[in-house]
Amino acid sequence: MLRLAPYRTRLERLFKEITDPAGGADVGAVGGMGEVNNRIDEVKELLAAMPLRLSQIETRMENEPDFSSISRKRRLEALADYIRFTIGLIDREIAANRGHMIVGANDD
Repeated sequence: MLRLAPYRTRLERLFKEITDPAGGADVGAVGGMGEVNNRIDEVKELLAAMPLRLSQIETRMENEPDFSSISRKRRLEALADYIRFTIGLIDREIAANRGHMIVGANDD
């Protein structure tokens, strides 16, 4: 069994740091654009270190147009979505069971 609890705990902590109680982006809680970029990089590094092999999510994050936006709010909202999705995968252990993971089913 994969030891995912430490990764989930870190992701949940990051999520709470960048969102308000309703789950929306909390621009006031995160400093300038550099701090937002640091949070994005931290999540990318965490995904790369996880034993789940979430390479499709990592690739999507690299190509995420919202991460190149000049809006801190848009970047934080996108990051919160990725964190929320990843926590959901950990909770369901989809990847741990080597099932098929569908990424991008809800693309708009």
